[in-house]
Amino acid sequence: MIIIKIKNVAEIKRTFQNYPIRMEREVGIALKKSAFEIEREAKPATPVDTGRLRASILVDTLTKTRATIAPHTDYALTVHEGLGHGRNSRPRRFMKEGADKAMDNINKYFKDAVKNALR
Repeated sequence: MIIIKIKNVAEIKRTFQNYPIRMEREVGIALKKSAFEIEREAKPATPVDTGRLRASILVDTLTKTRATIAPHTDYALTVHEGLGHGRNSRPRRFMKEGADKAMDNINKYFKDAVKNALR
């Protein structure tokens, strides 16, 4: 018979007991960083006439696991999807562009969240 004694069993148990709390905290941090990263990348991609559309892009962290990043004008969807007329008829997908540009950092934030939760 082989007996293996693990010296830090108590620490391992504590880590696993605290893991859900730590993970929720770390994921919340990653979520907020991600939301602000998208906002930061979307604003320069936003077409500017008066600047109102760009300035209206805001982050709202609704819960620990949910956030919205959205423009708050009545014409944002028209511009984004190209639903207007004339020169405004082509899509200007500034929010998608911002999210796409932020994706590498977002992946890093969540990867770091898992590492931090396991520490």
